[in-house]
Amino acid sequence: MKLIVIGSNSNCQIRLNSQFVSGYHAELLLLDNGEILLTDKGSRNGTYLNGQRLQPNKDIPIKRGVPIQIADQLLDWQSVPAVPMPDFSKIKEMWGIGTNFRNKYQLQGDRVSRFHATLVKKSDKKWYIQDHSKNGTTVNGKAIPSNQEVKLKKRDKILCAGVAVQNPYGEGKPVNYKKILTVVSIFLLLGGVGYGLYSLKGCQNIESDISSLKSMTDQEIYAKYKSSTVLLIGYYYYKVSAGNLDLNKLDLPTEVVVSDGKLKAVSGQRSNMKLFTGTGFYVSFDGKIVTNLHIVRPWLFDKELSLISDQYKMFMASAASENPALNAFTAQIEVEGVLAYIGMIPNGAYFSDENLKQCRELMAHNNTDKDIAILQLETKQLPANSNIVDLSQAVTEDNQICVGSHIYTIGFPFGLSLQDLKSPKGIQLLGHGGSITQECTEYSFGFDASSYGGASGSPIFNDKGQLIGVLNSGVSKSQGFNYAIKASHVIDLLNNNIYQEGISR
Repeated sequence: MKLIVIGSNSNCQIRLNSQFVSGYHAELLLLDNGEILLTDKGSRNGTYLNGQRLQPNKDIPIKRGVPIQIADQLLDWQSVPAVPMPDFSKIKEMWGIGTNFRNKYQLQGDRVSRFHATLVKKSDKKWYIQDHSKNGTTVNGKAIPSNQEVKLKKRDKILCAGVAVQNPYGEGKPVNYKKILTVVSIFLLLGGVGYGLYSLKGCQNIESDISSLKSMTDQEIYAKYKSSTVLLIGYYYYKVSAGNLDLNKLDLPTEVVVSDGKLKAVSGQRSNMKLFTGTGFYVSFDGKIVTNLHIVRPWLFDKELSLISDQYKMFMASAASENPALNAFTAQIEVEGVLAYIGMIPNGAYFSDENLKQCRELMAHNNTDKDIAILQLETKQLPANSNIVDLSQAVTEDNQICVGSHIYTIGFPFGLSLQDLKSPKGIQLLGHGGSITQECTEYSFGFDASSYGGASGSPIFNDKGQLIGVLNSGVSKSQGFNYAIKASHVIDLLNNNIYQEGISR
């Protein structure tokens, strides 16, 4: 791995002599597996990929040679060194360690680097570790040299910047692969070699590491993920402006909601705002929560923005009959949705202000077809006894999402309406099993597990407990006709790659 710093400072690996380039403008991270990540480091004049400005401090996967503009300078790819690719014919597995979600071992800690170290299993069946970090990696208390492979033993204790890392050899006795292969061979013979060698197609054509996962019952899936899924509660309103015109002087409120088709002033009171509930689920130990875009930005999915805009334009037109100068401001009417507050309560917790933990919008966009958004707990830390949904096991291929396959979902349909708020058990998830009923489109697939409003954002699992989608809509007049956004769009949003246009501030 190699870090390339781009900027105008003399100590940058790629120095650009321009008054518009910041001292520490951007980074290129060349990973051991051949990936390249580009990150704008909060520069004043921006970093641009294919003409689009990047959001600061977000790692963007790119390919060598793509046009990158650093403020007013075009990056010369010849100045970017090539990291020698590993010989993958001699590598069985390669795992990353660090705070970035792309790592197999995602760690938490202020001193842990994004891509702190790499674990490699070679053809000799031995594991090796290589440190890339600023704050170091130790094996059995001894610091290992940077960017050099160190062979590991079964009982070695590994720390990355003081944070423990699971030994890749695991616990217990070594696996006797020869014995396992012998047993499997006998099983295939007994079951019929023809069936064992049959070439599976379509939905059954999946990678061996995924097919090796064991099937789970609905009860097992619920038990595994009940501490991963949370109830979301929030408030929003609309902010209205007309250029530099003070609307208050015209007795027009600047913060409103729509109630029964009429405008209602918010007056700074949360009780006057729109209340909503939804479902979300943890995907990282630093408190990232996946939910729907329509939970985080509900105004994108209704007609209230245009309704409010039309109402204010009529107000202005009426006022302009007495003051023609106001005509100039009619075209400047702008209405925007504002998420005033969003918080979450874990499953099993009492419904109280104390248990309501504040979140913030971390990643979102304005594309309503990709109905996915990412929140993050303000504490950046999961509550005690919480678990995450492992996105590294998520299903991202359409041919693994097949009509007739069993699914299971857990969430909070009807919000708090179905909850006994006085129960000593606290709020309780509702689980529903069903089947996939409609093949994948570009964005979603259909299923028949019953659901209702409030369950939006619920995870959808297959019979192996893998995330395959996120519930986002259904037919309100009849149950059994519901839809989920494919899990691949969760991965894409977290990769921060295809959502450059309209991405969250």
